[in-house]
Amino acid sequence: VEMLFEGFSVISNSISIKGSWDWAISALVLMLALALIVKGGVRHVNRAAPIFLSVVILSIILLLLGIFLFAGGAYSGALSIKDDRDFGDNVQPDFEKTDAPPQPKPDFQSLIALFYPSVTGI
Repeated sequence: VEMLFEGFSVISNSISIKGSWDWAISALVLMLALALIVKGGVRHVNRAAPIFLSVVILSIILLLLGIFLFAGGAYSGALSIKDDRDFGDNVQPDFEKTDAPPQPKPDFQSLIALFYPSVTGI
């Protein structure tokens, strides 16, 4: 951002050594320190990545297995009622009429406020 200002020492015609380069040197030192931190963090992330990837793949496999077992009728749990397996009954929404005032529709910013933290882990 500082490069966009007219008085930034690198792009100005008159370079004053006495105090204009201290910020640039400090920024370079800070950037080097951050690069070393990121390099160390990337090494740890790369070591842990196969573990997390295997957990995600296992959950997807178990999810698909559960879907196919339930659809095939092999699942004998609490949802074993025959009507629960009918796809046609669950395709269309079944809303009840009510006298309550309608809820306001969410705007784009409120949807992002809900979606972004849920997918980034913040």
